[in-house]
Amino acid sequence: MKKLIIIIVMALLLYPNGNPEKRTRNVASLNSADLSKVIYEDFGWYKNRGTVSTIKSLPTLLNNRRADVIDIRGVGDSALLNTSGEEARKIFPATDPQKNILIGDISFINWESVIGVVCLEKRTSVDFYFLSHPQTIKAAVEHGFNIFGLSNNHSQDCNKGKAFDQSTPKRGPLMTSEAMEKMYPQDSSIVWHGVGPSRSEISEEEILIKGKKVKVAFMSLSIVGWDIPDAASLNFSNKSHAQVMSEAENYLKSFDQSDAKIRILSLHTQDGTGNNKMEDKAFVLLKEISELFIDKYDGKIIFGQGPHTKGGIQVYLNKDRKPSAVIFTSLGNFIHQGLAIHGDNYLGRVLFDSSSADLPIKEIQAIPLKNEKVKVSFYDMNAIRNPEGLKQTAFTNMPSAPYSNFEWVKANLVGENNVKGPIAGYYAIFK
Repeated sequence: MKKLIIIIVMALLLYPNGNPEKRTRNVASLNSADLSKVIYEDFGWYKNRGTVSTIKSLPTLLNNRRADVIDIRGVGDSALLNTSGEEARKIFPATDPQKNILIGDISFINWESVIGVVCLEKRTSVDFYFLSHPQTIKAAVEHGFNIFGLSNNHSQDCNKGKAFDQSTPKRGPLMTSEAMEKMYPQDSSIVWHGVGPSRSEISEEEILIKGKKVKVAFMSLSIVGWDIPDAASLNFSNKSHAQVMSEAENYLKSFDQSDAKIRILSLHTQDGTGNNKMEDKAFVLLKEISELFIDKYDGKIIFGQGPHTKGGIQVYLNKDRKPSAVIFTSLGNFIHQGLAIHGDNYLGRVLFDSSSADLPIKEIQAIPLKNEKVKVSFYDMNAIRNPEGLKQTAFTNMPSAPYSNFEWVKANLVGENNVKGPIAGYYAIFK
């Protein structure tokens, strides 16, 4: 009798969820919708080509600084309004990037405001304007962000203002470019694009990554239904689709001048309602411009934003049928006092194999975030609306067909970093 009790206790300790073979059969019977809604206790299960592996293939934690990858991350619509440099440094504390759980080797942020010290005249079509002091950008840089997208629908909020106290008054996009040029000129290792006289050419910088200089080429474009003077933007309201695509290619052609392997495009999209629905012109253009960037200009990542909520993620194959590029159609929101509070945002992450010349993708992740004005927090994956929306299926007519043979699986992506409770995200690993 004692032996029987001991055997039962050991079985419960070893297999608290029941017979492991039965458990495996249960997991294997789940369809893709089920998989997106379940967090496994060991988070080692992943679905590939219709089968579930019992061999753990764990995702790379956010605080894992792997030597064999280039870790690129992006967050969505951001700004610090009516905020001093001192206040900004409390929001974006200057920390060692190696200890900053949100920061990768390359960290993109879309800055959705004019940058300057004063707005003397707002644009007539709005009741408010977004203005960030130059010191808030310095705080974000000290925090670890090194790529700034600056072309968006708020780039023009000021018809007249000053970048610095001694500046000559000028339009919003020119205020922003003056501020950025003075703080981060060429060869500063900070990449920015989207406004100013050089908006038709890519921004290119060498960034020190794990002891090696890596060249990065970057462009920030807006796709909106109006003109944004002095910003890299496409107005789809008064032109044919072919004309807009021709203008987009005129921008993208500047990537031909670069030998950078890391090529990133920011696309800020809005339709007439401020949303971004799959049937609307803005989304159709995002789709086709992304495809053009990947197929013709060797694009690696598209960071989309603008709708102020999450959008789908698409992975593409190269000629060898290996994952080679990622489109994050909308990252949602990040730090911004002027935006609604919600949890339908995420940090997009791509890990490229740095040991291979063509930089194949090893892993992609989406970590849900809740934006709360001047702070963000990791978000409960169970509360996110429509998690299936992350699996975008609209991109189907590319010569290099979309990589559809994978499943997003929830896992703890944060690890031990003074974060309370298990924080889950979606990940996909490519062998």
